[in-house]
Amino acid sequence: METLIVERKDGVVTVTMNRPERKNAANGKMLTELRATFEEVEDNPDDKCMVLTGAGGAFCSAPTCPIRAVRPPMPPSPASPACAGWATWPWRCTG
Repeated sequence: METLIVERKDGVVTVTMNRPERKNAANGKMLTELRATFEEVEDNPDDKCMVLTGAGGAFCSAPTCPIRAVRPPMPPSPASPACAGWATWPWRCTG
């Protein structure tokens, strides 16, 4: 992966957004890699929890391209049945 570092230990997946020179601003490549990682974690029974963090002292400043969800936003409660499959919602750059 170009924009993420993914580490696994004892069922915990740590995903580090790794564009510190841009304060980890999400671009199209990062969004694609995040989606693939979310799907992988969702499908792997050994992965129990995921931690999302940013390299270089910043979490994520902002996307570097206009982003839209092609499905409605996630419901307010993650426990809601409507959240099933949220990790596979397609996000894409629109600009």
